[in-house]
Amino acid sequence: MKPARKEGRGRKRRPTRVTTPAAAALLLFASCGKEPEGRYVGSLSEWRLEVFETIGPFTMNGERYSIELTLRQVGVDKPARMLVTNLDRQKEKIRVGAWRPGDGNRTITFPDGNFSAQVYYLSKRFGKFVLEDSWGIASDEGRALVLRRDKVGSRKRSRKIEFSFEAGGKALFKGGAFERTGIAGEWELADGSVIANFVEEQSGERQKYFFHWKDDDLVLEKLSVYLPFFHRYHVRDPRKQELLGPFTIEQLREGVRKGEFSEVAEASHDRAYWTPVTKVRGYVEGDRPRKRKNWMYHVAFDEPPVLRSR
Repeated sequence: MKPARKEGRGRKRRPTRVTTPAAAALLLFASCGKEPEGRYVGSLSEWRLEVFETIGPFTMNGERYSIELTLRQVGVDKPARMLVTNLDRQKEKIRVGAWRPGDGNRTITFPDGNFSAQVYYLSKRFGKFVLEDSWGIASDEGRALVLRRDKVGSRKRSRKIEFSFEAGGKALFKGGAFERTGIAGEWELADGSVIANFVEEQSGERQKYFFHWKDDDLVLEKLSVYLPFFHRYHVRDPRKQELLGPFTIEQLREGVRKGEFSEVAEASHDRAYWTPVTKVRGYVEGDRPRKRKNWMYHVAFDEPPVLRSR
């Protein structure tokens, strides 16, 4: 027989939580995040020259090789250079091309002289850089090609950036190509973070900046870039082993008008399918040119820039 339960020894009741107006405001503030106000100024450090090299020799087809890859942050078509050294034969091969940022990698293209190109992808994994291609390049042991950044040969540059935030969601960014005039945009709060969007009207490029608060400073966590763009075309003369371009639609029209391209010249945006230059979609003024879907890539900063209120 169970002993009688003593009075007042039942299940403990949870204390009633009393939320004062001040506490409620504090909870709302913590959940929604703090709104930015005024100017926030800092500097963005980025690589203008990166040199990558293999970590020791790697073996392919029974021979030892080393690779040195150089990427420059210059112009629209960013230059790329790859030096491949056969350590057993003491022979070197240099390839020159261009690279562009991709979603989580860098896409590097080297023309091979036959109206085609070889494409490599450089991505960062667990603090190391992995070089891949579409054929699954690997050493004889089946290992991926791992590179490291040459900190002595690589160079950084620093540029000033400034964000201005107004009530109502308006924002202004100054930096890089917009250092003087700035570019207008909008800002919003999301899960306590500040997100700022800017669109460059001429190119349609959209930049999205993600910030979090550190006391009264804004820390730039990540940058996402969305870039809608029209195809650019390579031009070839079937009678010659020569590849020109790439050109925009306007440049194709101008080339034909000036006689820079012959009447049998062909154009291709992917070097796989070729068509007469005058038959390219959008060549006739008024026709809509072929548009490639948005190209998106993200930049996560190893050393997140801190912007201070001014």
